[in-house]
Amino acid sequence: MTLSYYDPVLAMQKIDTTLTLFVPSDKAMSKIPSTYRDRLEREEETLYKVVYAHIIPGQAVFTEPTVHNHGFRDGYPAGSNTKDNRVIIRKPNLDHVYVNSLRVTAEITNGNLTCRNGVVHIIDKLLGYVFYSVREEISKYARQFDQIINRANPDIVKGLTEQSQTTVFVPTDEAFQNIANLPWIDLNTMNQNITNMILRLHMLYNRLIVDMSALTGGYESRQPLESQQNGAMLYVYNERNESWVQGGPRGLGGVKAKVVDPDVACTNGQVNYINAVLEKHMII
Repeated sequence: MTLSYYDPVLAMQKIDTTLTLFVPSDKAMSKIPSTYRDRLEREEETLYKVVYAHIIPGQAVFTEPTVHNHGFRDGYPAGSNTKDNRVIIRKPNLDHVYVNSLRVTAEITNGNLTCRNGVVHIIDKLLGYVFYSVREEISKYARQFDQIINRANPDIVKGLTEQSQTTVFVPTDEAFQNIANLPWIDLNTMNQNITNMILRLHMLYNRLIVDMSALTGGYESRQPLESQQNGAMLYVYNERNESWVQGGPRGLGGVKAKVVDPDVACTNGQVNYINAVLEKHMII
């Protein structure tokens, strides 16, 4: 089958063909470095798949009647040399609606825009295109946690860069600012043992991957996940219309953190941004 980038563009222009289109905002596109955008434009087959990852053909899918974790086949032509790709609508709570396609999860920031031949949803990420490693993602968007990584044992840090599945719950810079004024905390002078514990606690054990936006149920349906910190457990669940992770050396007695940006796909794993450091008592 001969693939052309213009095929999906032509499909969008046919007023007699119903479709659902997910459109990354200008802000979402501006976050992609120009070198990666240029690379995508040169790789026509990848570009073709990425464009079709944003299309549900044959139907207008509105978010309100769609159930959580409902999957649709994307626009990639049937009969081509690839398995069927899925576009999954996720509604983990009342306040956020996500779409997942080709590993990338994006939030619908302005949805259900009715058009003559379907519906458009504006999203906050480009679907289907992953270019940062876990380490690169953290260094670009979580400077304070990046400083923790820089001071940790290189053998632990290796898991953030090598080509293997790894999931990290990453406190935002604001999360560190919230504890910076506590009298016993000094992020600049903590020793390597402390930084090692903090880093391991926020990393899941042995290739564990969890899609936070796909979770169902409330606190009573929480899922236990083993961290790399000497078997300390992390628990993930939904509560108060938000996704949460709770952990620390005391398990459910540890710190609760809200997931503010879930399921950020990386080339070697996944990042979930959270609004608290999971075990502030480790920082002495």
